[in-house]
Amino acid sequence: MINVIKKFLQTAFLGTHMEIDQKILNSLFKEAEAFPEEGGSDIYYAGLAVLVGDMVRNLPRLPSELFNSVVSSAVKAGAFPYFDPSYSDKLPKGMAAKAAAGRPSIRILRQPDIIHEWTIGPGKRLFEGFNGKLKELVCKGKDSSYNKYIEKRLRTQEDLRNDIAITVLKTFFSANLVWYPLAVYVTQIIIKTPIEKYCKF
Repeated sequence: MINVIKKFLQTAFLGTHMEIDQKILNSLFKEAEAFPEEGGSDIYYAGLAVLVGDMVRNLPRLPSELFNSVVSSAVKAGAFPYFDPSYSDKLPKGMAAKAAAGRPSIRILRQPDIIHEWTIGPGKRLFEGFNGKLKELVCKGKDSSYNKYIEKRLRTQEDLRNDIAITVLKTFFSANLVWYPLAVYVTQIIIKTPIEKYCKF
């Protein structure tokens, strides 16, 4: 595990030197599509909180200014009560380690029992933090995902979804696989709202 973390820290922000692995990205979106519908958006907010908590605990010194600032703000706001062992010990673990080892997966987060006020609230705060930086990028500009979709350069919802996720990875994180689950979660929450409505400021 220590060697995996060291290797990750050496490569985690080499976004300009790595290509996005579209096959793995599509596989993660396929896992996300299998999440239970009855959870609505709450299962994504809860999963985002659990995923970020796992990353913070197991991958120290993550080299992303956006990630660290959003998490720091959420912690200061008291958004992580589920770090209490009496609850956190019951949550899924190991997503960060698997991603750092080159095998990202979010399948374990489809469990409805992760939905709890201790995870939904933190997940919403985390999403608001990420979304505050992402929305203009997704919605404004000639080459934004929104503009490409309106101009039919992106023809399907799948094209739009992939473009948003790739933009998130390349701009704020990197093409290292450890960031893929986070990019997929943030994108899934974004596309729960029709893009025309999401991009109304």
